[in-house]
Amino acid sequence: HRPLVLPLHGNLAPEQQDEVLRSTGPASKAGRQRRVILATPIAESSITIDGVVAVVDSGLRRAPRYDPATAINRLETVGFTAAYLHGSSR
Repeated sequence: HRPLVLPLHGNLAPEQQDEVLRSTGPASKAGRQRRVILATPIAESSITIDGVVAVVDSGLRRAPRYDPATAINRLETVGFTAAYLHGSSR
């Protein structure tokens, strides 16, 4: 069986978020359909999803950066620092 791939982020409608979080029924040898949930770090840290057996993190996040050439803040994709991963920059 192919896994069901589902996105999870704040721009989804509430009913779509509920569908991602809804259990697919009890596991058995025949098994329930496996789900792969693609979530933002914020979604990932603020919810618990029953039946999760593994989490894969890209190690990337969006961070505001000031661009002196344009005098504007913009979001840039950056890697996590060791301090961020250990909670001292959150």
